[in-house]
Amino acid sequence: MPVQIDKDIFLPEIKRFAANNRPAYQDQAVDLGDEVVDMAQAWFDLKPWEFGRPQDYDTMRECRISMKRYIMSNVDFKDRSKAYNLIPSFVFRWVAGYLITFIVKIIIEYYWDELVDDMGIDDF
Repeated sequence: MPVQIDKDIFLPEIKRFAANNRPAYQDQAVDLGDEVVDMAQAWFDLKPWEFGRPQDYDTMRECRISMKRYIMSNVDFKDRSKAYNLIPSFVFRWVAGYLITFIVKIIIEYYWDELVDDMGIDDF
């Protein structure tokens, strides 16, 4: 069974991170964070290790890289209907990259054991 992300675990951490690191963009960062968690769930649901080379997903680092690439390719920085796109894009892209890296890291670390089981990987 694929990993099911519990937003209640991560949204408070995202809010705390945004308040401590990017207070000027806290609301936009939290809105983006919510969307990033949804995209992370989509990455888990896609199970890219089943279609690619499994050895490309056998470490936390490789999974973080893959998930971040997936998320960055699916975030639409030009969609003005998104609350997080109301600030200048060059500023927000920098903030977004920092935030996405943080979110991906905590999600992969939290669900690593379940992910290993789902991938069918034995001991590391």
